[in-house]
Amino acid sequence: MLDMIEKISKFLIEAKFQPYPFLKKTLNLLVNEYEFNGAVITLIDAASAVPIPAYIAINSANCGDVYKNYSLKDEMLQDAVNCGSVIHFKRDMIKVSKSTLNNYLSTYKERIIIPIKYEQEVIGMIDIISSGKIKENAFKIVDEVLPQFYPLMHQWVKNYHSQVFSNELLIVNEIYQKINSTISLEKLLKLIVMHAKRLIPCDLCNIFLINDDKNELILKVISNFDDPDLKKVKFKIGEGVAGHVFETRKGLIIEDCENDKTFMVLANLPEIKSMLCVPLIAQNEAIGVITLTSKYKNAFDSRDYDLLNMLAATVSMAIHNTRLFERTQKKVDELSTLCSVSKTIGSSVNLEKVLNLIINEAAMALKADIGAIMLLDEASGELVPKVSYGLSQTSHHSLRYKMGESLVGWAALKGEGIYVKDVLTDSRYKSKDSLNYKIKSDICVPLIVQNKVIGVLTLAVGYLKPSFNDEDMKLLTSIASQAAIAIYNTELYEKSEQKVRELTTLYEISRAIASTLNLENVLNLAMKMINQLMNTKRCSIIILGRDGKEINARVSQGLSEDILRQIKLEGDESILNHVLRTKQPLLVKNLEQEAAFKSAQVSRYSTKSFMSVPLYIKEQVIGVINVTGKMDSSSFNEDDL
Repeated sequence: MLDMIEKISKFLIEAKFQPYPFLKKTLNLLVNEYEFNGAVITLIDAASAVPIPAYIAINSANCGDVYKNYSLKDEMLQDAVNCGSVIHFKRDMIKVSKSTLNNYLSTYKERIIIPIKYEQEVIGMIDIISSGKIKENAFKIVDEVLPQFYPLMHQWVKNYHSQVFSNELLIVNEIYQKINSTISLEKLLKLIVMHAKRLIPCDLCNIFLINDDKNELILKVISNFDDPDLKKVKFKIGEGVAGHVFETRKGLIIEDCENDKTFMVLANLPEIKSMLCVPLIAQNEAIGVITLTSKYKNAFDSRDYDLLNMLAATVSMAIHNTRLFERTQKKVDELSTLCSVSKTIGSSVNLEKVLNLIINEAAMALKADIGAIMLLDEASGELVPKVSYGLSQTSHHSLRYKMGESLVGWAALKGEGIYVKDVLTDSRYKSKDSLNYKIKSDICVPLIVQNKVIGVLTLAVGYLKPSFNDEDMKLLTSIASQAAIAIYNTELYEKSEQKVRELTTLYEISRAIASTLNLENVLNLAMKMINQLMNTKRCSIIILGRDGKEINARVSQGLSEDILRQIKLEGDESILNHVLRTKQPLLVKNLEQEAAFKSAQVSRYSTKSFMSVPLYIKEQVIGVINVTGKMDSSSFNEDDL
């Protein structure tokens, strides 16, 4: 015995009085000396009867996976702790025990569990298994030699509690200081899960927060994972462990998830065997839950529960305040955006410039990837882009929608705003291949002036950004309202400018006529003024003879002499004869679609749009003014006529 005491004392000196090295060497000596198959020495927290992680020594060299799921919640161990005396189990006693090691004990003959006691307090356990009969000397070692070192082990346990408690307080204090120095919710939550894992050993830590509608818990952060699909995880109130804890506002330890009815398996996560979940409560209102998981059963105990509750109480108010700050900041940003849009409208009468500023402000405010302001072309009945954001020139020009087509056309047809969180789930959405962009979420708001839809403001995001929500819809509706006002005001201004130009042109023509008797000069001046006023490519004036049966004069700008000479008073199909016969002005928006006129006229004038107006003197038609093709290739309209 003295020799054994000397060896163990030597271990203590070699280990420099450190618990783990000493326990490990002592354990190895016992296993080798007495040919045990496996053994464990564990110092425990007497208050909660759970093992101290740093003070567990295991030798399983000759027993495979026996100790893979070793836990003091094993019934045999609990019996030993409760009665405080040696318990000796033999093979034929297995049937009366619910030990977690039962599957392995059928291979071994004996198991002995010896409490480590100091002053009647159980401070640890020695657990031995053997395939043969345990030798009598082994009992003597345990009874006579090891007790020499129990006072030291007791001191280690006491020191451990002081050290752990001190470390826990330091971690909680560090968390408290750091959470009060950040105003970003995302950074705050990542900080919390990082420190939670420091405080309580676990595989994963995650935080669920209640949504704005207060009907779902949304997974906001999960440690060690950055899978976009996990960001979609949500639970209804009362659903799963998170929903149950949130609803009851009571924490929960699940020792075996496989046999728990509230537990729900999540895809793409490692296997979860046990779980600890507590509510986050701020101002007496549940705002979410914090959860720890482990790949081992019985991984969490009451002490972990108390620590996580303390952490939850420390961080809940910080989370609440940070969310409140972000909501307030968002409102400020929205008002700032609306103010900026309002200033933009008043800063210019150039419609394209104003709309470019508006689409940029809207896209930045809603963090959109692409967007466009589309106006209704009454001639084609299509929505065409006036300005765009984040689109190439090719994509911009190909972005056309008919009324009712896709989400943009639906918003225009119904006169209602719409947003879709995932466009692939909405049958109304039709993708445009030319966009060359994978859209996840789309939002469209009609531009309405005097109860009439004149266009649509639309934005979209890809799969790397959050989907649009109700708040985004409210903001974009306000922006669209201002954009519609800008379009209306600019059109009024442009119409006023047009009227001024028209009146000026008429005044100058009348002055020119009064200042000369040369017909050709008058006609050339008139054509010059018309070209300027109408922004046209070509203009011609035909003057008839006194009998109205022949052409007396032909003048033009933009037409060759050959084409001018081809204009004759013959054939019922010509535009000239039609105007002379009906004595009514004629507007042709698309010559190719007018079967009533000769197709030759299309090639003659190289245009798709045409206007012809008769000239009167005392109700007699004396000639015709023809105007063909706008400089911007658009069609003439009734206002032009």
